[in-house]
Amino acid sequence: MAPSSRGSIQASLAKLQKLDSESDIEKRLTEAAQIAGISELVSDSKVSRQYTHARAEWVLKWLLEKLKAKDEELGKKFRLCPFSWKLLIHLLDLVPRIHSARLLNSANILSSIQKTLGEWVASQKAGKPALVASGQAPQYTSDSGKSKKQGRKRKRHNDNMEQPLEPSVIFSPEDVYQLVGCFLEKLIAGAQTHVSESSKISSEHFRSILRTPAQFAAELLSAGLTASVKCLQQGDEQSSGLLKSIFVIWKLRSINADDETGASTALFSDYCLVPSILLYGRLLDLNFTQDIEKAVRADSVRQKLDSLFKEHLLLPARASFFSYQDEEDTTREQMIQLLVKSWKPLQETLSYLYQQDLLSETRLILSGIPQFYRLAIEGSRRSTPKQRSEEAPWLESVLEVLAACSGGKLSEQVEYSFFGRSEQTASKYTTKVPFEDMLKLAKEYKLEISQAMLGEILIRYSRIIQAPIKDKSSLYRVRWPLVKIILEIDGGLFADAGKQPITNDKTPEVSRAHIFTQAIVSHISNVRWESVEKPTESSPSYYDQKRSEFILDIVAGLMTAYRESRKLDQFIRLWFTQISEAVDTLTPDALDQICWLDTALIDMVGSAVSQSLSTTQIQDLLDKYTLPVQKMASQFGIEAVSGGTINGDGPALGEDVDSISELYAAVVVIESILDHISRDEVLSAIEPLVLKLWKLFQNIMLLDMNEFLLAGRIWQLLTQIRKLQREMHPKAKFYGDNNYYLDPRVLDVAHKAAAKRVSARDTKSYWEAYNAYLFFVTATTQLVTSPKLQPYVQVQVQTASIGFFSLEEPSDTSKQQIATQLQTSEPPNFKTVAIVMKFPIVLLSLEFDERVKLFKQLVITSRESSIKTAAKSNPKQSDFDPGLHALQETIVTVHDKAVNLTWLMALIELFSEPGSEKVAQDLLLKHPLVGFKELRETLGEKLLNTNPPDDPEEALQRLCLVQKLVREERTPLAFFEHPDVLWKLAALAKFLGTIEAYNIFGALASRVLRYPYHYFL
Repeated sequence: MAPSSRGSIQASLAKLQKLDSESDIEKRLTEAAQIAGISELVSDSKVSRQYTHARAEWVLKWLLEKLKAKDEELGKKFRLCPFSWKLLIHLLDLVPRIHSARLLNSANILSSIQKTLGEWVASQKAGKPALVASGQAPQYTSDSGKSKKQGRKRKRHNDNMEQPLEPSVIFSPEDVYQLVGCFLEKLIAGAQTHVSESSKISSEHFRSILRTPAQFAAELLSAGLTASVKCLQQGDEQSSGLLKSIFVIWKLRSINADDETGASTALFSDYCLVPSILLYGRLLDLNFTQDIEKAVRADSVRQKLDSLFKEHLLLPARASFFSYQDEEDTTREQMIQLLVKSWKPLQETLSYLYQQDLLSETRLILSGIPQFYRLAIEGSRRSTPKQRSEEAPWLESVLEVLAACSGGKLSEQVEYSFFGRSEQTASKYTTKVPFEDMLKLAKEYKLEISQAMLGEILIRYSRIIQAPIKDKSSLYRVRWPLVKIILEIDGGLFADAGKQPITNDKTPEVSRAHIFTQAIVSHISNVRWESVEKPTESSPSYYDQKRSEFILDIVAGLMTAYRESRKLDQFIRLWFTQISEAVDTLTPDALDQICWLDTALIDMVGSAVSQSLSTTQIQDLLDKYTLPVQKMASQFGIEAVSGGTINGDGPALGEDVDSISELYAAVVVIESILDHISRDEVLSAIEPLVLKLWKLFQNIMLLDMNEFLLAGRIWQLLTQIRKLQREMHPKAKFYGDNNYYLDPRVLDVAHKAAAKRVSARDTKSYWEAYNAYLFFVTATTQLVTSPKLQPYVQVQVQTASIGFFSLEEPSDTSKQQIATQLQTSEPPNFKTVAIVMKFPIVLLSLEFDERVKLFKQLVITSRESSIKTAAKSNPKQSDFDPGLHALQETIVTVHDKAVNLTWLMALIELFSEPGSEKVAQDLLLKHPLVGFKELRETLGEKLLNTNPPDDPEEALQRLCLVQKLVREERTPLAFFEHPDVLWKLAALAKFLGTIEAYNIFGALASRVLRYPYHYFL
């Protein structure tokens, strides 16, 4: 048996040597696997294990020679073939550990792995497949595992009998990247096995493979990181296995003799910095929220990268920084240059990427740069104020250097080496430096950044200083997210007091705060929302959302900066000035486009005043901004006392532009303050001033108003004053008190101003006309308390409604606001609603049940008004009710299916309510009653199942209504074909006893029956 076995071994060896003549790589590897005893079908199950080991060892040696072949093209083919690595993994299970470790070490297998990863990445970049896919990879199995008869064990090989460790990564047979990772895991598993003395020896042999020089370990780590980036880019997240193994190899590296700290900072910076931050950026770019397993693996890799950054970059740099800081002759620039040296490869890479316009890689690196700043913050000592003060220079230096790595520069004294940088590419860096993310981290960790550095960032990278002041595209040109975060960190940069210090030559010194304040105010004043893309049907809220974000982030942020600096009164003065200048220079249409008159800002200023200032300060503010009102009053001879006179010979309001602008700004400021006053002590203190303003503004309203905006603002302010009066005197009836009397002429002026604006059909903005209507209707309802003025107000509201709805179609927001206003009014103004219902697009913004409820309330209100009219002394007036007439007219003229359906449902429900049958029946006679078959049958049942009316006229109307239900359809309703129904109709006709009633019944019977109708009579 032995000679034949040896002959078989020699034949296998000769067969293995002949494989080199085969050109197909896959075929070579398949035959080599069969020689080693690895196959799906075991041809010779009696082959002893010891000879299988020998054949496997020969195959392993042959395969390792092919992987590092001198012929680079041949070696590359073997390295990129997945069969090679699959075969190599199985050979590790067959060859004794000591022998396989010796062969792998002598063949420098890690060098082959490094080449494989580099070639795999290169093949991906070149658009070539990273695998040889000419055929399916066979599912290799070892015949040694299926042999019926095991060979004789030899003691020197008993370590090979241990169960091999399976890789933790599940790989695809065609994926070279995953196969390499699986192979490395098996190497590391072999190095960590400690079961017996022999296994310890074999484990040491495996560790000798993994223990490499530091430079080679850095090159291998760089190759692994680069391959992981490419793997993630292709959508394969199974990269943690390979990286974990390469991280272990990096940890086992041999430290160079000249490496004092053992951190290998220079090697890591030169070889691994760029690929590691690319990988970090790629992990941040991916979203694994839907897959917990992938999220855990990605988080594990990020944590490992964090530890590498800390160990090899930040901690050594921090130690050197503080050691330099202790030396007296060391400048800050020298310490920063020390940091620049560590990040120099990153700086060079970004410069190259910018020149080549490789935007994807640039974005990944820039997204990973803020993580260095986060790690620097977390690695600093900041428990006590002293420690925070000591760490501040270090953290500022890191911020400055990271900005330099991104292409920025925060100091003229330090020239950073940015290779290949041209003027054209330099402009790109201004917008790419991730200052926002780094400053958000500073805010999150409550770092103290000097105003000098924040000022440099603003000047160099926000474009708030360089942008033209009169440029309407400020909304796009300025880097507003950066301005926003700086406002949140230290708004004192913008809170300028207005008074500049005096220098030695007696000239005022312009502070940075003054420059920044003037710049941001100029940009805010020149932002035009008309330049923003208008909303579409798919995104109707885009316009409002962008405007709201800008107001809340920038304008309100500026106000908050003044407030936190205890300079809120100075912001209000600045606000007053900007509004006044805008009124001077802009048209009424353009005024609605500026930020200073935004409703949200007006509300926030008033809220800040109420919360931040004392009663005395609020009173002083109101006194201060009442001066322009008094100036206007004195100019036109208006007195703020009861019975004040108006100089009728004076000029019309509108010729003195300066007075109008200041008056308008004062009205806005006063309105903002009064709107948020709720404390009792403040109300008591300002009551005399409120009464004074009430009279002044009424008299000003009676002047010849050339501008609707001013009249509208004054009207809103009068409404606000009336609210305060009710809060101060909740039980008072102001229409009977001369001090709080409302002149009806003021209502007339307000109505004319609103109607004038509504009739301006050529206005560019529909919202101007809508606001003109809405403010008048709302303010009138809130302002007027006298019953004597109510009819006057209703007529004005009706006229304004007609003018408003003659314009173009309202937006969804305006429809909802109007419908809500109509729905919540108590009682509803049926005249106004009747007009609104002519435009069903408004009512359709309400839910169906809400519309039915609103319609029912309108009918009930109309019925109550009819009862009150009948109770009066003159009974003739009860014959005609204007509310009911308006509703009937609406039902006749509206031709909208949804509105008709709502009316029909509401009237059917009302018909069942006691006391409402008659008015519901009257309105149903006006209804078209076309369609809605089920509802019409329901109505027919209610009409005939309800007790017949005693009034002959009402009974005839009911019979006519039934006739209308049947007549309006080509096909008669099945309900009316029932004999019981016809008997009831016949009884109703007999009750009336008139020829008209009999004719109606006859027409009904002939419509639904085939025999004479007199049968039922």
